[in-house]
Formats: sequence, structure tokens, C-alpha cells
Amino acid sequence: FETVVTLSFTTVTLNELIYRQNIFGVRSIFVQVISENFLSGTALPPDCEGLPRADPANPPTKGEPHVNRRLFASLAAGFLLASTYSFAQATTWAIDKNHSQADFEIRHLGVSNVRGSISGVTGTVVWDENDPSKSSVTAVLDATTVDTGNSMRDKDLKSDHFFNVDKFPTITFKSTSVSKVDGKLKITGDLTITGIAKPITFDVDGPSAPQKGMGGKIVTGFEATGVLKRSDYTFGPKYTPPMLGEEVKFTIDIEAAKQ
Repeated sequence: FETVVTLSFTTVTLNELIYRQNIFGVRSIFVQVISENFLSGTALPPDCEGLPRADPANPPTKGEPHVNRRLFASLAAGFLLASTYSFAQATTWAIDKNHSQADFEIRHLGVSNVRGSISGVTGTVVWDENDPSKSSVTAVLDATTVDTGNSMRDKDLKSDHFFNVDKFPTITFKSTSVSKVDGKLKITGDLTITGIAKPITFDVDGPSAPQKGMGGKIVTGFEATGVLKRSDYTFGPKYTPPMLGEEVKFTIDIEAAKQ
């Protein structure tokens, strides 16, 4: 019992290592490596130092507790696997506004595309790897940052013809469901622009494998794409097609740090 207690505390540290490398995939490899080393008595990886293991050159002497190595290895692997699964459950991530933004594209006169971006994205992602349907996203975009590379056009976009940033300085999104379809994530929620909320669905690439970012924080990333209709938001109603396209395509790139 004393040895098992020691192991349960040691695997917490090991799980942190596993999480820092790739919480979304690495499980069975570590279990297999540790189990095989318990059975063979060979050296464990440096990151596993401190875990008890068999030593064929020094078998238990009379009076020492005898541990069935195969049973012990199974128990050890079980503890490691269980703690890894619990570690991989719902985690909370804060969106980094310095590495996140939304890019949009709309047709002009039916012959070209006008592109722009909106930055200052903040919010929270709750990610449940084992059950994505329990995940959620809330995000806020700073509409005052809209930029198309043309100051006159940007001024018009910020006016009450479009974003009306004096009255509605932010764009918000709050998810209502998260699902996985054919191995890809879909996030549905309410997108609010100029005070009008409409349901929208994003196709999502990600989450990416977590990495150690600046300041030692663990970060991950998502890319969400979708299409909205201007008429749903009475957005630029005087600019009718083909002068300005009805559909707006957009991509939101998010980097988020684990909390």
C-alpha cells in the first residue's frame, strides 16, 4: 500500500509531462513503456525516475515484502491510465487577444473580393476531450479594430451603415452546442452583431497539440470558418448586390492559454 501511494503521487508529475507534450493523444505509449520496464527491470526514461521497478540483480531478500511484478505493473499502468484520463477531462483556456483575430471576405461588384480583419479577440474555451459535446466557447471581438487597408472604407464600416461602433463596439459569440461530425468539430452558437443575435455554425480545425508558450504557459489553437448573410443583421442595407455581396465568409484564428 505504501508503494502504491507513492506511485499515485509520482504519476501526477508524469501526467503533467504527458499533458505538456500532447494531452490530445499520448496515453498508451507511456503505459506500455512503464509496464514493460516494471516487468523487465530495465531502466525507465529519465522523466520516470522515482517510479518503483523490478531489479533482477537484487531480488527481494527474506523478510522483505514480495510484490508480484506482473500484478504490480498492471496496477501501475491502471493508475497511470486513470490519472491521465482524469487529467484530460474538461480544461479551461483563455483566448489570447495578441495572437487571435477574425478575417473576413466579401464580393465587390461580383468581380473581386474585399478582405479585412477584426482583432482584439478575447474569451474562454472550455474543452472536454472525452466528450466534446460538453465543451463551450464564448468570444468577444473589438469591432472598433475593423481594418480593410483603406481608411475611407474603414470609416464607413465603423459608421451606422455597418458596424455602428459608437453604439455597438463589440461583436459577441456564445456557443450553444459542440459536436464532432466525420472527425471534425462543429460549433453552433449565437453571433451578435449590432445588437442582433443569429444562430451560426462554425467548422473547426483543432484543437492543435498543446505547446509550451511564452512565460511557460501551455497553449493550443483553433481555426473556425463560417458564412453569414448581411441581411440577417441589416448590415449595409443600402449596398445591395452585386455592389456588395450578400454573403460574408470569415475565418477566426484563436490561440488560447490553459488556465
